[in-house]
Amino acid sequence: MKTLPQVVATAEQLPLISQNRFGVEVICGAAGSGKTSTALLRLRSLCYMFAARRKRRGDAAPVRVLVLTYNRTLAGYVRSLAEHQISGDPAVELEIETFGRWAMSALGFPDVADDKARRKLRALARTLGVLTPDYILKETEYLLGRFEPEHLDRYLTAERTGRGNLPRVDRNLRRRILTEVVTPYIEWLEQSDSLDWNSVAIRMARDVDPIGYNVIIVDESQDFSANQLRAIRRHLADDHAITFVIDTVQRI
Repeated sequence: MKTLPQVVATAEQLPLISQNRFGVEVICGAAGSGKTSTALLRLRSLCYMFAARRKRRGDAAPVRVLVLTYNRTLAGYVRSLAEHQISGDPAVELEIETFGRWAMSALGFPDVADDKARRKLRALARTLGVLTPDYILKETEYLLGRFEPEHLDRYLTAERTGRGNLPRVDRNLRRRILTEVVTPYIEWLEQSDSLDWNSVAIRMARDVDPIGYNVIIVDESQDFSANQLRAIRRHLADDHAITFVIDTVQRI
């Protein structure tokens, strides 16, 4: 598999990777603009910051670092550069995973009935008799991933962007999707004691004790659902630095 070459920071990247501070950073850029390299070059500097802080406090615990990617191809692509930044530092514990692998490992690798769940959703989507089953399926997966289980009704009034102008899903259709597709689907999951990938994200956000990562990098974060991001947030240490890499614009 092709890996990222070892890189030296450009003049454009230097101001971003030299900013050591707690909290949230967002790096935006188009494919090939260097946004992932920027985030990973920043990794070394952030680890130094946390390690130095712990040394001053007499804390021997390692700096915990998590690099999350959206799929396995991306995980392999960034591993070389991430590991190069850490350079085998014993003061740093580095994990590089997809979200699915990371969550499944923390949950003890429960059985996820992904194919069966999608077939169930598609069958329910066909019963609406409006738009296409594929479109209703995507809309359903979107709302399940965006809203927490107890707040699904917020879908009725929430602004929905990113689909273009057509087709329009008005409030009446949203209500039908909720009552005729989502509600029976959730009941089916509960009755069959099944998990889908959104259930995994919910469980990771609620059922696992906080892991306490000091540094997290989320690559291609525009592809993560809101519930996946909630799960990531739960496992941040009190003092943390998290970087979101987003493919949305033409320059860093």
